[in-house]
Amino acid sequence: MRGTCRTTLWVFLGILPLCGCGAQSQPGAAPTNAMSQAIPASEATGTWNKSQVETYLKDALKLSEVSLAPAVGDDYTGTGKGTDGQNYKMKIKQVPGGIACEFETENGRGRISFGNPVP
Repeated sequence: MRGTCRTTLWVFLGILPLCGCGAQSQPGAAPTNAMSQAIPASEATGTWNKSQVETYLKDALKLSEVSLAPAVGDDYTGTGKGTDGQNYKMKIKQVPGGIACEFETENGRGRISFGNPVP
């Protein structure tokens, strides 16, 4: 029994140095998701595409359905249905690094925004 434990210990100690702490990035390599970091909204220069806007609205307003149509520039208008069955009528405006959605439901009006201020 004692010999088996020693053998197991030596095998373990022999394998241990082969185990790394994870992949190391190479200098000049493109960043991976694990290395990516958010930038301040003030440094953002783009706007979101339709799919990204839909994802944001579904998450922020808890919508199960979203239907958007392009408006002027990078803006959208559309409708949605909440997970609670409530219907939404929405106007989405974007500026570089910022988005805002004004919405109307049977229960009233509201506004959500993210990033840089949107007039």
